[in-house]
Amino acid sequence: MANRDRSGLGGLAPGRGRGRVGLGLVELAVVAEETSRACLPGPFLATVWAAMLLARINNHARTAPYLNPIVEGKFKATVALLEPECCWNPDDLQLRLEKTSQGWQLNGRKIFVLDAGIADVVLCIARQGQDLAVVSLPRGTAGMTATTTPAIDATRKLYDVTLKDVSVADAQILAIGEQAASALEYATQVATNCDLCRNGGRDAVGPRSDGGIR
Repeated sequence: MANRDRSGLGGLAPGRGRGRVGLGLVELAVVAEETSRACLPGPFLATVWAAMLLARINNHARTAPYLNPIVEGKFKATVALLEPECCWNPDDLQLRLEKTSQGWQLNGRKIFVLDAGIADVVLCIARQGQDLAVVSLPRGTAGMTATTTPAIDATRKLYDVTLKDVSVADAQILAIGEQAASALEYATQVATNCDLCRNGGRDAVGPRSDGGIR
């Protein structure tokens, strides 16, 4: 397909499996720095964030339709977290996954979503009751629109994502509760680390022996 990413960078998702090379955070940090050195175009950071989030969710049946195409270079992906009334703390999220007679529904807005305009899937972070939920929204989802947002850094393509009466099936809810929260925390730390490395930062974090990040 014309949109295919032939760089192979999607295969850096953690662990081994279909298309994955089984490398770790150190190797990912090296690659992130080199993408900056080469001024590599494309949604590297957004897709790494999304791939790490999917890889940490212990539900292969639901994540494989998205993670496998990412590591094969067929999918671009992003994470929609920030909202107008909240910052990076997931506890402040207001977007709610509401139950309907036909499943679930989302109504709200996400801001500063990296590369949402070209993503094949948006991983939307919402709240189901008191719990966090990770919801997959494929490109072309009815009621989801992405609008370009001006940014100081023109190399980062940011979007407002508006969700109006977006229907969500059970299979699109990839994780709920503690699993969603811990996967999001880890993936966000990895993406932050990649961003620091891309900018030549000396404060980039590294892996701990327990699999976390220091």
